[in-house]
Amino acid sequence: VLRANEDLLVAQQSCNVALAALPIERPMILQNVFSQNVDIDISAEGKESLSPIVGFLRDNPQVKATFAIYSDQTADESFNNLLISKRISALRRYLHSQLSSEDQICVQNGNEVEEISSENTGANFIFVTFGD
Repeated sequence: VLRANEDLLVAQQSCNVALAALPIERPMILQNVFSQNVDIDISAEGKESLSPIVGFLRDNPQVKATFAIYSDQTADESFNNLLISKRISALRRYLHSQLSSEDQICVQNGNEVEEISSENTGANFIFVTFGD
């Protein structure tokens, strides 16, 4: 606080402030983080988009995240579910390699999550929610 007619900067009160850049009160939607539409490998751009989430989880071990993978590549539901299953495994491996606690994450099939709709999000995305 700078007082009138004084050149002295005086701290009236001290406090610690923590800023979080992630919207943890609402779901995050990440567009396809995989290399190609029918690929199971996470792309470099995908890892970059996951990086803030991983960093946030690493800094906040009490927070848990659920990653729901959605894919609607073809009319063949069994193909889509197989693709999602392989992507779930790939994403789990990646997240486990980045985080010390496996209990901090859950990766699931987005087709089984009622609140997800592909109408406004595209054919491939990951729906991320946070909880404790």
